[in-house]
Amino acid sequence: MKKIITVFLLVASVGCMGRKKIVIKDIKEKGDNKYYSYEYSVPQLFFKNKDFSKENIKFKQMIEEGKSNLKEEENEIKYLQETLNSSIKYDEKISYQTFKNDFGITSILINNYYYQGGAHGLTETISYNYSNKTGEELGVNDLITEEGREYIENKILKDISEDFKKLDTDKTKVFYFKDSLENEAVALENSNIYFKEDKLIVKYPHYTLAPYSTGMPEFIFSKKELKNYLKDFNKD
Repeated sequence: MKKIITVFLLVASVGCMGRKKIVIKDIKEKGDNKYYSYEYSVPQLFFKNKDFSKENIKFKQMIEEGKSNLKEEENEIKYLQETLNSSIKYDEKISYQTFKNDFGITSILINNYYYQGGAHGLTETISYNYSNKTGEELGVNDLITEEGREYIENKILKDISEDFKKLDTDKTKVFYFKDSLENEAVALENSNIYFKEDKLIVKYPHYTLAPYSTGMPEFIFSKKELKNYLKDFNKD
C-alpha cells in the first residue's frame, strides 16, 4: 500500500475578536490499495491557556478508526470484487474547515465522506466551537439562550414551510420530508452549528430533514438578528 503522512503548521485566523488565537496543526495521511483508498486531514489544537490533549487524541483517533474499519472490510470488498466481477473500491475522506468570524469563536467543521459502492457516497459532518478567550468547547446551551433556541427553530420551520408551498407550482421537486415540519426534527441538537463572518449557520446532516438530493440544508442567521439571543460565551 502506498502511504504518505505529512504534518504541517496552519495558523488559523478563525476568530477576529480578542488577541488570543487558537493555533491549529494539520495532520494528513493517505493510502491506497486495490480494495480501498483513504485521505485524512484532521486538526490538532494548541492554545496558551488550555491543554487540548484530550481533544487532539480524539481527532487523531478518527484517522486510526478509519483505517481500522477499512482494513476490517477488506475481505468483504475482495468477495464483492471476485463474486460480482466488480471493480468496486471503498473510499473514505476526512477533511475539516475553519472559518473567520466576528464572534470570538474558533469554529471547526469536520466532513467525513464514505463510499461503499452504489450511486453515491455519504458525507457526515460534525462541528466544534471553542471560545477564543478561554479555549473551552461550547455547545448549543453555552452559545444560545432558551429564547434564542425557540426563535431559531421556529424560523427554520417557517422557512421549510415556505419551501413546501413551492411544491404547489412544481410537483416534481422534493425539498424536505413531511415530518421536517415537526419541532423535534429541527431541534438544534440534530444540527451542526458553526460561525462564519458575521453569521451563525445551522447545518443539518443528510436525511435529517430532506432526501439526499436536497443536500445538507443550511439556515443562516446574522449576528445582528441574534443580538439578544446569544450568551456571553467569551467571559473568563
